[in-house]
Amino acid sequence: MATEPILRENEKKPVEKPIEAPKIQEQKPETKSESGKEHKRIDVVEHVAIEQAPMAVPSSAIHKVPPVKKDKIALSVESALSEGLEELYMSMSPKDKKRFKEEGDKIASIISDMIRKAKINTRKIRDLVFKWLRLIPGVSKFFLEKEAKIRTQKILFIAKEEKTKQI
Repeated sequence: MATEPILRENEKKPVEKPIEAPKIQEQKPETKSESGKEHKRIDVVEHVAIEQAPMAVPSSAIHKVPPVKKDKIALSVESALSEGLEELYMSMSPKDKKRFKEEGDKIASIISDMIRKAKINTRKIRDLVFKWLRLIPGVSKFFLEKEAKIRTQKILFIAKEEKTKQI
């Protein structure tokens, strides 16, 4: 049962007061369809909105989520993927921007993991980048293939640098 805080005259702390339950209206008339068979109607439940006073939450109870720290590899992969796409990104609708950014972050994460594990698959990287670039509306397939190839080469260069650092 939900409760609503109220204050008594001599008390400073709120006391919980019970709130009424929602009203329920049941209907079960039998109806006949065109074929003559009887059908029972499903119960209809009418809920009455319950107003609750907003409860104050202390600022210490609010958890702040720290920003995700990205390593050097992830940042360099993201910059290689996003380089030169600012103008196209700004021309997208907010819905497309959100989807493009989410997919870009996902692909950057996958590629970063591949680089860290030193298991580079050039074709897979190119396919991921091409799939991501296809989210840009109104761009020709040939442009996308060219851009995917360029970005794949940049990512392979990043992977090669990381490999030489590990040795």
